[in-house]
Amino acid sequence: MLGPPILLGSEAKRAFERVVDYCDGWIPINRANIDGFKQAIKELREAALPALSNNAMALNVLQLTGSTPPSYKSEAADLSVLGVS
Repeated sequence: MLGPPILLGSEAKRAFERVVDYCDGWIPINRANIDGFKQAIKELREAALPALSNNAMALNVLQLTGSTPPSYKSEAADLSVLGVS
């Protein structure tokens, strides 16, 4: 990879398509609970499936520590399994 990674922080309808097409990862915004976050990861994986199956990209999700709700911290192992760093 040349240069810094391009990350998109968005909740727009087509955000995951844009992440797959143009970015190196996704920064979740306004995910109030772990179940909503898990659903978003599932949707992102579905959007990325064609590229992932061709090994054309890695799926990166970044949850910023400073904005991590306490409920997420207690479920860090679950998030790690989902690919959140």
